Amino acid sequence: MPEQEQALQLDKVKQKILWPNVSTSPVNEFNIDGMCSLIFPKLFPFGKGDPTKKSRPQHVTETQGFNHLLKYATKDPTNNQYYYPFAEHPSVIKISICDRISRHRTLDQTKVYFNQNQGDANLTLTDLKKMINDGSAEQILKRMTPYSANITGSNAYWYQRRCELETTFEQKKPATIFFTFSYADNHWIDLHRLLPGGYSDDPKVRYKNVLRNPHLVDWYFSVRLNEFLQIVFDGTLQCEWRWHRYEWQARSSIHAHGAARFKNDPGLTELTTKVYIGRKCEKELISQNISDDRRSQILDLIKQGKEAEETVIKYAETLLSATNPRTCPSCNTTPETHPCTIDFTNLNPEQHLKDYEDIINCVQRHVCRPDGYCKSKKGNNKCRFEFPHDLIEKTEIVFKETENTVIADIKLKRNDPNLNVHNIISCHHWRGNTDMQIILD
Repeated sequence: MPEQEQALQLDKVKQKILWPNVSTSPVNEFNIDGMCSLIFPKLFPFGKGDPTKKSRPQHVTETQGFNHLLKYATKDPTNNQYYYPFAEHPSVIKISICDRISRHRTLDQTKVYFNQNQGDANLTLTDLKKMINDGSAEQILKRMTPYSANITGSNAYWYQRRCELETTFEQKKPATIFFTFSYADNHWIDLHRLLPGGYSDDPKVRYKNVLRNPHLVDWYFSVRLNEFLQIVFDGTLQCEWRWHRYEWQARSSIHAHGAARFKNDPGLTELTTKVYIGRKCEKELISQNISDDRRSQILDLIKQGKEAEETVIKYAETLLSATNPRTCPSCNTTPETHPCTIDFTNLNPEQHLKDYEDIINCVQRHVCRPDGYCKSKKGNNKCRFEFPHDLIEKTEIVFKETENTVIADIKLKRNDPNLNVHNIISCHHWRGNTDMQIILD
């Protein structure tokens, strides 16, 4: 009798819940209604709220439905606190959702392509293989590539973004700096006040809370970065134009890379060209017998190069720094109150120098670990960011000549081999790891 009661109870559960049937052949996601309810019965036990369910009173796209679910919160009966069941679910559902949306978007673009290129719609698999083998598939690939640019994350999508940035460089002049902003997600108090449970003094609790709420963590980063760029870059540093994109590290932590041009840019690329020409003229002056007219011309170009170099170095040293105010950076110890948790606007002017010293020694010094993310994947186990750097007593511009081009780089005055190049104002107000590089060519 107990076995019969257990079987009846299980049958009732299967009737109540959309329990998936076991089969040796895969199901067709285009013919099955409520696919997510079958794949994730724990999240959709009664099929309600499933974005893939087509029988609903009002039409809602799958993208809209999944965006809503990531923001859906409910109370945990064990502690009476709110939590986000869909956002906290292991990454399987998020990967599945992203894959499904990308595939459906690809199929939609395929329909558009065939409507506008009806001759390709009749090609068979044999025809395509023949085109690949004889090298004639390049034309059809060129026709297909622009259609995949609407698919977020595809190679064509990022190529289009790259072309937009290159066009900005051409139309609005090149950027002044390339920047990176990283997240102090375990220390920012304002972030943890937004997360369920609020701010905790226990770092382990904060770490778990960040992992449980990736949607809020990423959203806050984008809001804070945009506000920071608007106030500090646009307002204080007088930014003319800027562009940035987001990336995620292996530990799922978000960060941003971007480029910006400032209104006070003295024309770094043009000045760097003059520096290079002046350097070449110096070699020509030493190595060749030249006429008086040519000598006069060369001396003038050398003078222009010297003046341009002085302007570039002065501008770079005003904007950026690679100097550590702490005389013994290897003796670095994190203060009792972590610098990333401090609000700079609450400090007195007398505290600014000490705050700058604490923040850069806490978040701006690079640490190369044996299996760290910075290690080159080419097998030489070298740091991709070339740390530790050589100590330099005086800022200089260097040129690397290759067969097809010349690469210009500026080596800032440096007394710490592991310190990131940074902007002091940004360090004070961002309260996290940053990196900035001058763009010379």
